[in-house]
Amino acid sequence: IPHFIECNPLPGLTPGWSDLCLIAEASQVSYDALIAEILSPSTGSKDVKDKKAVYEFAEVPEYWIVHPNDQTVIVYILNEQKKYVIDNVYTSTDIIKVSVFDDLEIDLTDVFEDY
Repeated sequence: IPHFIECNPLPGLTPGWSDLCLIAEASQVSYDALIAEILSPSTGSKDVKDKKAVYEFAEVPEYWIVHPNDQTVIVYILNEQKKYVIDNVYTSTDIIKVSVFDDLEIDLTDVFEDY
């Protein structure tokens, strides 16, 4: 069963480096299936460039960049060449179907409700 947790750092990274992870567990092995970064003015450049490259190298299957001010989410999916491609850009009224789990959807009206 997938569940959201505070991210464990990928090898070589410090705790708290990622904002939110969705962890998949299979036969007592867990891995980061999705990482979501919530942009802020002070970390936006780092989240968009540096962290994306690290997650791509670590082969995290799905990576989201959440823009709270714009109320948008950019979803990247790891392709067969192990490179991120934009799957879609969602707005505050959309529902995101999480690609790494068949039955998980996230309603962005709930996510951006307080913004």
